[in-house]
Amino acid sequence: MEYPLSDYNCCLRGCSLKNYEFVYGVVVYTGHETKTMLNSIKSRPKKSTLERIMSKQIVFVFLVQVTRINSAPVVIIFLQTRLSAVFLPLSGQRLGTKLRKTS
Repeated sequence: MEYPLSDYNCCLRGCSLKNYEFVYGVVVYTGHETKTMLNSIKSRPKKSTLERIMSKQIVFVFLVQVTRINSAPVVIIFLQTRLSAVFLPLSGQRLGTKLRKTS
């Protein structure tokens, strides 16, 4: 039993057949240099120079903000322990005066 095959009967890579009980076909090696194979490669996302620069700057600003947020408690604790909060006057006290003990 012979069945004629032509380019009409060819099924390209990635195609699927539905509602068929059986199929007659021939396996054909097409290689990596065919139009189908070359178009199947995903291309790089295209970005302008301005978009690339802005992306780098946004990441830099984010890292600077995270660094500042993480270092603020360390600086506050350092200032409170080392300087004993001398720069903060108590109520009713002038700057530069010491608090007297009353007995």
